[in-house]
Amino acid sequence: MENLEELQLKVEELLYKNDVEVLLQAAEKLKYEKIEELKEKSRGQIINLVRRWLQEIVEGIESPTAKNQLLNDVFLTLGGSPELSPVNEKEGELSKLQQEYEQLKS
Repeated sequence: MENLEELQLKVEELLYKNDVEVLLQAAEKLKYEKIEELKEKSRGQIINLVRRWLQEIVEGIESPTAKNQLLNDVFLTLGGSPELSPVNEKEGELSKLQQEYEQLKS
């Protein structure tokens, strides 16, 4: 559960760092129905709407796996690095160890 909350915070943080085009892509990933209306709004308004929409969707999803998948998808859309995703943290550490092991073997 901690990873989900951490991922959601990282997604919200990235919302504030992106330009309008990327925010619109994130809104599309979230199946936001009024994309055309979003295009007429200011960057700040878009950020707030996408943030609220994201929270509503995440709260409405029962499955932790589905929440994880959606948040991770939006995280990557907003330019988040897969290595920085809390969901992939453990996998990333494991693959680094495997790479180090392979280097040591050769």
